[in-house]
Amino acid sequence: MPVSAHFDGRLLWIEFSGEIDNTLLDDVALLTRQVEDQLHPTPHRIVNLSRVTHFNLRFGGIFALAQRRQARAFSNAFRSALVAPEHVHLGFARMYQTVLNHPQIEVQVFQTVPQALAWLDEMKIEGQDQAARAQE
Repeated sequence: MPVSAHFDGRLLWIEFSGEIDNTLLDDVALLTRQVEDQLHPTPHRIVNLSRVTHFNLRFGGIFALAQRRQARAFSNAFRSALVAPEHVHLGFARMYQTVLNHPQIEVQVFQTVPQALAWLDEMKIEGQDQAARAQE
């Protein structure tokens, strides 16, 4: 299957491979919703595009995915790190980042998984700092 999703106890990992088209984006929206409905709080995530070999997408498909996400209310705010190592990956990731306008979802694009993990780990550090300040 060209997309998989799994929760490792801390992060939701969404991995794409092979060819992505607009129909697959519809499937991803449904898969993501099913996984998110089982997880509380809504976890931070990594969306890894590094194994995608061909993009057969149109703007309408990316925009429709963003609209589906915008129509959804989550139990908490979360971060979504998109891993886009090549120029074509980067272009589609930035397009999604640009059209998604959801107050609970913060999206950033990275070239590597370690960069994405570092950004997601900032949340843990910031959360610890906030907890420490609250105890003072």
